[in-house]
Amino acid sequence: DAEGEVPRHGEEKPPRRGTEGSAARLIRVRDLARQRHEDIGDDDEQEGDDIVTPAKPVLIDLYCGVGGATVGYQRAGFRVIGVDVEPQPDYPGDEFHQADAIEFIRSFDGHVDLVHASPPCQRYSNCQKIRGNEHPDLIPPTREALQANDAPYVIENVPGSPLRGPIELCGCMFPGLGVYRPRLFEMGRWTSEMRQ
Repeated sequence: DAEGEVPRHGEEKPPRRGTEGSAARLIRVRDLARQRHEDIGDDDEQEGDDIVTPAKPVLIDLYCGVGGATVGYQRAGFRVIGVDVEPQPDYPGDEFHQADAIEFIRSFDGHVDLVHASPPCQRYSNCQKIRGNEHPDLIPPTREALQANDAPYVIENVPGSPLRGPIELCGCMFPGLGVYRPRLFEMGRWTSEMRQ
């Protein structure tokens, strides 16, 4: 494979330098979720052409917007349920709910393996600070709602936001992505197995 070339369907591409830890964690979470489905005898299987595969792990993408993170999680093997207060007619995920993200996760009573939340970042965006604009801080109430749920979660936001023990990733770490956007990621309810 040439650097930046997209692998053909079914081919594995080696991890890119600088991203192995984060990618490995995401794959580990996916694999642990699949194992959990097998251990509890989850019979929700997908069939096709005499091939039976275990159901995909379920991820809820809060504040999903048009679905950029959704596509990444789908490529990693998740079934993604998107939630956003705004309508998203072209949302690429498996299911979409137009709802308040915090209220949705508080009232959600189905099975979920992982929750990703990207609360609007304007409150901590340098551009908005320079302009003197005020925006609500949705990180604390989002974290509180996620902590009341049993699923592991990830909160993503911009540098300067009050995330706890975050890791920082930047678009420049991923050749071919073509963006320079540093982002912070807080992980909650992750077991030591998931962090390996």
